[in-house]
Amino acid sequence: MITKQIWKTIKKYDTITIFRHIHPDGDAYGSQIGLKRMINKMFPKKKVYCLGEQSSHWGKIFDAMDENVPHEEIRNSLAIVLDVADARRVDDDRFKLAKEVIKIDHHIFVEVLGTHLDFVDISYCACCEMIAQIAYDNKVKMDKDIATPIFAGLVTDSGRFMFSSTTARTMNLASKLVNEGVDFVSLYAFLYAQDIESVKFKGFCQTNFKMTEHGVGYNIITKDIQEQFN
Repeated sequence: MITKQIWKTIKKYDTITIFRHIHPDGDAYGSQIGLKRMINKMFPKKKVYCLGEQSSHWGKIFDAMDENVPHEEIRNSLAIVLDVADARRVDDDRFKLAKEVIKIDHHIFVEVLGTHLDFVDISYCACCEMIAQIAYDNKVKMDKDIATPIFAGLVTDSGRFMFSSTTARTMNLASKLVNEGVDFVSLYAFLYAQDIESVKFKGFCQTNFKMTEHGVGYNIITKDIQEQFN
């Protein structure tokens, strides 16, 4: 089973480096932080680094990325690349320096990134669903801190469980994560929060759109309008 092979490989390494795609969404960030917390919980002596740009959005509720990680640490590590199908979109291409590389991704296959194991399966609605699968297949001791970022990625990439990629397996794993103590009420409040300028701009768009004869609504956002709403 691929999930057990991945966990067995993680056990072998003293240093783990975790990568994901540029401009991280909830799934990329959540899978990265969730996996790091999983490994730290089970193997406190391992060094685990999350690499990539800081997220001003997700950084408000989850851990920051690890900065100034030296090349030598990466060379001696197992690199795990999450939620990205091709090398050019990986945020920090130093994953190529690692001793071994594992790719975990739910997108259509583009290219091999891993030197050891690739867990690529489009039947999963989110990379976080795959991380949850690895956790429960290997009987990882989960808790609220681990489950929350994984649940965040699962709920955002499934479109709040409304996308057609949502399956019974998705809901089953989500249920297990909630049972770990995820405060989904506070999480949803964060996900739906908007700053006042965004609210005003959306209101402007909704009250100033025009319609074509075929029933298509549209706005033309001029430079002046952009500056008006910052």
